[in-house]
Amino acid sequence: MQLQLGKAACKAQHSQFNLFQPPSPYLPTYHATQADPSSSWAAYIAGCLLVLARDGPDAPALAARLAGSSVSVLVQSRVPEGKGVSSSAAVEVATMTALAGALGVAAEALPGRQLAILCQRVENLVVGAPCGIMDQVRVTAQYQCPRKFGV
Repeated sequence: MQLQLGKAACKAQHSQFNLFQPPSPYLPTYHATQADPSSSWAAYIAGCLLVLARDGPDAPALAARLAGSSVSVLVQSRVPEGKGVSSSAAVEVATMTALAGALGVAAEALPGRQLAILCQRVENLVVGAPCGIMDQVRVTAQYQCPRKFGV
């Protein structure tokens, strides 16, 4: 599977030291996306695809479908990088939902709770941020029940 992320996918810096070290299956993506600070945001996008293929519904079949494939993702947002409350959770939920839909994962196979858990795994295991799950739960609930939250 190849994910085009510009500079982030081209360089890997394995000499970094971080108090938080993701488990080994996630290390290559973690290092590749942290190599260039200007594109470290790509970890949120690449992480969604990686976590979905490793831990999502019917992961083995999804991983097999993705093997040897290439995926291009365009992210458009009005939220300044690092400036929004729950902005990383919003990017994760939107990206994971879009990728799941594009890959044929039924919405029923990825209910809110599981979506939030998978998005937290992106943040913890790929991005390297040891956060809780509250932001992901809030964004998932707002995304899946917009009328209830007045949006």
